Amino acid sequence: MRIVILIFIFSSQLFSQEINYQIYFLEKDIKIGDSIKLVSIINYPKEIELIQPDSSFKFFPFSFVKKENFESKLNERIISDSSLYILRSFEIDSIQSIRLNSFILNGKDCLEISSNYDTVYFNSLVNNTDQKVKKNISFNEILSIINTYKLSLYSIIFICLILALYLLFRKKIIAYFRKRKVLKCHALFNKEFEKIKKQFKTNADKNNLEKIILIWKRYIEKLTSIPYSSMTIKEIIDFFDNENLIKSLKYIDEMIYSDKLIEMDKFSFKYLLDYADSKTKELIKKIENE
Repeated sequence: MRIVILIFIFSSQLFSQEINYQIYFLEKDIKIGDSIKLVSIINYPKEIELIQPDSSFKFFPFSFVKKENFESKLNERIISDSSLYILRSFEIDSIQSIRLNSFILNGKDCLEISSNYDTVYFNSLVNNTDQKVKKNISFNEILSIINTYKLSLYSIIFICLILALYLLFRKKIIAYFRKRKVLKCHALFNKEFEKIKKQFKTNADKNNLEKIILIWKRYIEKLTSIPYSSMTIKEIIDFFDNENLIKSLKYIDEMIYSDKLIEMDKFSFKYLLDYADSKTKELIKKIENE
């Protein structure tokens, strides 16, 4: 057993004398996060089996990026292997060194061999870090992530723009909203008028007839600003020159205040609705021409 151990030690020393393991960086300066190239050249006898470092090797203080292998060269009984390692460093030490370890396989055993050390120098992007500079770069608390200056400026510009548009188109804007209000009131009047008219046709009650006239007078009052709702039918007839409308109003007044039975076939609310429509159109035209 001792003889085997002695032979192994002797052969290992012999191989180590014939193994030349060199590494060197292609650049000597490095910046944080930059890639740097490391060349590995190892010469060894062809009789041995040798494994070089790969991605599983700890390249501290560097981190492995990739490895490129070149074709081996045989010179008599010496093999020459060349590899290119792409490394990267995120350390800030001024001097950063590394060496590589390879392994000679011998059955179930292996022998570790190491290369030389090579060094690179960290190139800091901050050259002036004296005490004065350090005091000036102290952190200040940010109270808000909102840029209040820009927000205030944009708000003022927006308000001024809205104000300018209003002053430029104020007549049209006011007219638009007035017309919209008139049309809305007209739609509500028609809806309410038709509702009471249906009730009246179902039940020819004088109360329903009075409700129809009251709704009509209140709507015409809004259009003309004349207090028709506080007048009797006889009083408001003097304000109209439409004969059909006057006849309809007189007949309605007669039915309300007399004991006569209401004859549905003689009733027509068409002239009341026509007059309301014409007055609505007149008001809209007046608003547009102002």
